[in-house]
Amino acid sequence: MRAERDVTSKGVISVRKDNNGGAGANEGSLKLVDNNIDTKFLIFGANEVLPDFWYQLKFADPIVLGAYTMTSANDAPERDPKTWKLSGSNDGINWVVLDTRANQAFSARKQTQRFEFQNDTSFTFYRISISELFGVTTLFQQSEWRVIEFFEQ
Repeated sequence: MRAERDVTSKGVISVRKDNNGGAGANEGSLKLVDNNIDTKFLIFGANEVLPDFWYQLKFADPIVLGAYTMTSANDAPERDPKTWKLSGSNDGINWVVLDTRANQAFSARKQTQRFEFQNDTSFTFYRISISELFGVTTLFQQSEWRVIEFFEQ
């Protein structure tokens, strides 16, 4: 039987562009992985880094992931991610695309969507690269990103 566990807290988050107040700001990047859908990561000037805005987790030891979730934030659906890819790396330079999503939409605020993908390779880094937001805006927001490991019991 396949079991699973959320391993997000074992990784360290980093982003291509952080909130103007930094990672620890009220709406900084740490809110993306705080396991609280009532907080969010928000950046201004997202258009400056699209189509390659990214956030990633770095793990101390390589890990095999098989799924992830994304949760929309509390307001303005045009700020949601629409098109992205998930990649894995062991050096932070060379990336393998593991999952690609296009034209995704969150039908509600604070909605969590789950995405599973085929992967048998362990990686130290996992990165979401967002190439398009849901609407025309200069703002990006997301409440949560969680990563899931599958294992045999």
